[in-house]
Amino acid sequence: MKLQKVEIRNYRSIKSLDFVFEPRCRVLVGINESGKSNILNALAHLDPDIPASKKDVREPGRDEDAMPEGKILFKFRLDDSECDEICREMANHLQGFDPDGPKIASFKGVEYTLRQFAYARRDVLWRVKLNEEEKGAAVFSLDHQWTLIGKFGVPKALSKTAVTLPDGTAVFVRYGHFSMCRRHRNPCGRYVNRS
Repeated sequence: MKLQKVEIRNYRSIKSLDFVFEPRCRVLVGINESGKSNILNALAHLDPDIPASKKDVREPGRDEDAMPEGKILFKFRLDDSECDEICREMANHLQGFDPDGPKIASFKGVEYTLRQFAYARRDVLWRVKLNEEEKGAAVFSLDHQWTLIGKFGVPKALSKTAVTLPDGTAVFVRYGHFSMCRRHRNPCGRYVNRS
């Protein structure tokens, strides 16, 4: 898994900043009090031991009515072996479910098996919600253009956990979304490519 992008919104002195990690080498340069330390502090929220705090939400300006929503969104991308590993784990925990078997989702009329879905939706998000003081990861989150088919469809009013993996990852269908979540855990510990 490689870190692709970080979106920082209303964190300390930063109103809005998108930080892309291509090319891979980055240097922060700026005058004093320009926000360099706040960028580094925001990036440090990948550490699960650093709590999300309302105190880090940027103070609203004079022309703003309410406290803004403070958040940091880390976007990672799974490689092929990680997508395959997720498919294997889900097949094991769903009692032999074949990742190449039945179609589970569709996008613009094209139906996908679990493996095809994993490869099509390989983005992993690590969200830090400052106002709510919570952190969490989501894998395989569906947007409004994807629909679930077959036994994976769930009415929007329902929510159910399909399975909880040994590492604490919950695979669930919620409000019509098929997701894997790690609450209060860092998604990158064993997956991030540090080179």
